[in-house]
Amino acid sequence: MTFTINASVFDDSDDLIEVTGEATLPSRGKRDEYGVQMEPDDPAEMELLNAVDSSGNTLNLNPAETQRAIEALWEAVEGPQD
Repeated sequence: MTFTINASVFDDSDDLIEVTGEATLPSRGKRDEYGVQMEPDDPAEMELLNAVDSSGNTLNLNPAETQRAIEALWEAVEGPQD
């Protein structure tokens, strides 16, 4: 299952940026009638599609900002934690 998700994160200058990503949830590979794996499981993946500042300008994130953006997107997928 693949879907688009949005999140907000702060860049290295503490400016708020909006990020959009495409999340693919993990899926179980095919098993036979005895439960023996016939196809590999597909892992969860997150692709960062874009990042924009408060003025709507597209941003190029550095590696640290990209990592924070992907973490924020995963947190948005998982929802609020108790």
